[in-house]
Amino acid sequence: MDASIFISGESSYDPTIPVMPAEVVKLLARCFLPRPEEHPATMLEVATALQEIYERELGHLYPRQASKAADALADSLNNRALSLFDLGKIEEAKQVWQQALQADPHHAEATYNQGITLWRQGRLTDDVLVRQIGRDAGHPRRTVAAQLSAGPGADGARRWGHGAVAAEGNSPASS
Repeated sequence: MDASIFISGESSYDPTIPVMPAEVVKLLARCFLPRPEEHPATMLEVATALQEIYERELGHLYPRQASKAADALADSLNNRALSLFDLGKIEEAKQVWQQALQADPHHAEATYNQGITLWRQGRLTDDVLVRQIGRDAGHPRRTVAAQLSAGPGADGARRWGHGAVAAEGNSPASS
C-alpha cells in the first residue's frame, strides 16, 4: 500500500484505527516531500509541531516535558571521556570533558571528573576544585572534601574508594 494514501486517511486499512488529524497528515506529508529542503529542519521542529497539534486537538498541553538535549549530550560526552581516560588517553579525555561542559556548563559529573583529573595532575588547586564542584547542585560536597583531605595518588584513591588505576593516575568517579 502506498504510504501517501494511508497518511491521507483515504485508506480503509483498519476501521478500528482512528483517523489522523488533518494537521498531522500535513506534517507527515512534509516529511515525505521529494526535496529535503522542504522537510522539517530538525526532529525538534517535528516534536514541537506535534505538541502544538496535540494541544489544539485535545484542548490541553502535552503532558510530557521535552528531554533536555544538552543534558543527554553532556552525559554522553562525559561517558566518552571516562572511556578515553580508562584507555589511558588522558589529554583526549580532558578535551571531551571540556566539550561536555560547553554543552552543559553545570554538568556535575563532567565538572567533577575533569576537576579531579586536573587536580591530580597538579593543574588545579584544592580551593578551585571545591569551588567548581560546589557550584554544581546535586554533587555531594562531603565526598569531595573527603577526597581532598586524603590527597592525590594511589594511596588516596584507595581511601577514596576508587579501585582502578589508569595510566596517569586514578580513574575519576563514573557517573
